[in-house]
Amino acid sequence: MVMFRQSGAVRYGWGNETDAGAMATVIARAGADLPNLRRLARSPTPADTVAHTYARFGDRLLVIAVVPITREDNAARIAHNPLRGYDYLAVVKVIDAAGFVQLAAPCRSKTFISWRRMWRARAKQSLCL
Repeated sequence: MVMFRQSGAVRYGWGNETDAGAMATVIARAGADLPNLRRLARSPTPADTVAHTYARFGDRLLVIAVVPITREDNAARIAHNPLRGYDYLAVVKVIDAAGFVQLAAPCRSKTFISWRRMWRARAKQSLCL
């Protein structure tokens, strides 16, 4: 997790990676680059205050969810407009090469089966013509 300012400056970072400081900087920068970042806090429902983005850190993919740190009450959250901007919290899922292989395995078998079915269907159609 990373807490960062609207400018992309890291305030705090929590992680167990050996290069957590550098990773926190990449995460904060990716979060700060989100379009409409400042508008997240004034979204009409709490579910709309979350935005997602991705970043690359070495050979790892960072899947990042960003939320503004705001008041819990909807009316107070929407009305509040701090001059200095908001702080944001980023929660990150790190996917390494082994994770990609694990995620892609079911997709490959399903894709292969669908291609095989499509190929057989087309072969039957051409035999009928």
